[in-house]
Amino acid sequence: MKEAGFTTVRLGHLCWDSYEPEEGVYTFEWFDKVMDFFAEAGLGVVLDASMRPAPRWVHVLCPGCDIYDKSGNRQDSLRRYMEDVTDPAYQYYALRFARKWMENEAICDKEKEVEKVVRM
Repeated sequence: MKEAGFTTVRLGHLCWDSYEPEEGVYTFEWFDKVMDFFAEAGLGVVLDASMRPAPRWVHVLCPGCDIYDKSGNRQDSLRRYMEDVTDPAYQYYALRFARKWMENEAICDKEKEVEKVVRM
């Protein structure tokens, strides 16, 4: 990538459930390796934290974030972007995840000069 002239890469739309497969259980190890790879290659990283789709456990804990069709039928949360992001309970878990992700050592390591961008 560097030989091609790239100085920065975007790690985008990384699914929330890849990091928090269960409520409060975080798995950042695999991501730390990815961040180390780009740091060693001398590439900057722009992070695009995806809060959608939400993990299924969020829909269990926050039924108010479910989406319904015109007939009142609940839409399956396995489909992408099937969350009502205005639901306060959804916002609580999404913000908690975003904060935890941004506190991750691989992201906060100043030597890596990582640019952080959180998008909802």
